[in-house]
Amino acid sequence: MIKVELLKSKRNLILSILLGILVFFIPLSSALTNIMLIPAGIFFLVYYSPKEWFSNFPKPIKIFFFSIGLMWILSIFKGSFLLDINIYSRYLVVILVCLLSSKIQKEIVIENFYLSSLILVTCISTFKIVEKKMENPDLLFDNGLFIDQVLWESRPLAAFMLVLGIFICLRRISIKSKPNLLFIFLAVCLLFFCNYISARLSLMLAIILIFYFTFFKFQISKKTKLILLTSLFIGLPIMLLFNKSLIERTPFNREFEFEKIYDIARDREPRYVIWNCVAILLTNQSNFYFGISSYEQYRQDLVKCYEETIVNREEKKAYYMESRFNSHNQFLDFWLNGGLIPFLLLLLLYITVFFSKKMPSTAKLMYLLFFCFFLFENVLYRQMGCYLFGIFATLYLYRSSEKTIK
Repeated sequence: MIKVELLKSKRNLILSILLGILVFFIPLSSALTNIMLIPAGIFFLVYYSPKEWFSNFPKPIKIFFFSIGLMWILSIFKGSFLLDINIYSRYLVVILVCLLSSKIQKEIVIENFYLSSLILVTCISTFKIVEKKMENPDLLFDNGLFIDQVLWESRPLAAFMLVLGIFICLRRISIKSKPNLLFIFLAVCLLFFCNYISARLSLMLAIILIFYFTFFKFQISKKTKLILLTSLFIGLPIMLLFNKSLIERTPFNREFEFEKIYDIARDREPRYVIWNCVAILLTNQSNFYFGISSYEQYRQDLVKCYEETIVNREEKKAYYMESRFNSHNQFLDFWLNGGLIPFLLLLLLYITVFFSKKMPSTAKLMYLLFFCFFLFENVLYRQMGCYLFGIFATLYLYRSSEKTIK
């Protein structure tokens, strides 16, 4: 009986450790991550009463749950629930992780586990990159095929994990009156690695984070801010210009003929073709209001559209059809899969956060990161994306003691 009472008194710490171990395994092993969800879930069910599960649950997460629930109901009526069970089971993971994360009072525990794992996989990837460069010194990572071989996940998702790491480091620096050299060093290393792997969106988000924390969060004098910002204005362009892989991924041709930038970007960027096909699919009234009959059917419809719309470029057409690109936008993915209402609910989630006067500034900033990532990637299509969103979209919603962005 004493042991049971002791566990109840320490339940938040124990749950934080269990969830922290789960977070540690996210970039290392999907199997171990799923396994860790079992003891964390059982502990939650045993030591938290049903009344506590949704007590003080934030409105944004309720909106997300409602959107997911509606998509489940629609899929049952369409007869596609079992066919798309892999997708809907990932949404269930998001819900479970949100419930667990909502009870965490000490986010620092989760952050420490996350940073430890991120440091480990970044070091492993660095060694792989060094090995590749020794074999071929002229090797560039402008092609996703090469960089994905040395990263723990696809470049967009791996780079976004780096951004989350930078966010955590900057947040930890900001809550201390004295500079924390360890987190400063770690943030710089993560930024350089993000630049080296030429992750355009994540690099932009990282730079935004640095400027935001410097202006609004760091407890430093105006003189120090000026010196730091001057260093950033000088250092960042130099860092970017010396990255050949990143330059190759920009829409500039070798002669820098700016009038051709749009044509080059349109030719290189898959989303130009993908989103055009999404727009074509949504012209169908049934697809517009209720989504396509199944997730697999919507992928097939996109592939068919690639075949019809890409003309006089057989190699490019074959590449798109073989890759079977999804919508590359989480909002459009909800629209194509569940119809107009789930799409609007997902938008409402972000509107609720951004325009809330009570929402902590840290939560708003975290949701801004996810919003930008949702615009360009199907985050919830991957298990790793589901875990990251479930944890970090909930973790900072409860830091009500922080100053809010007005």
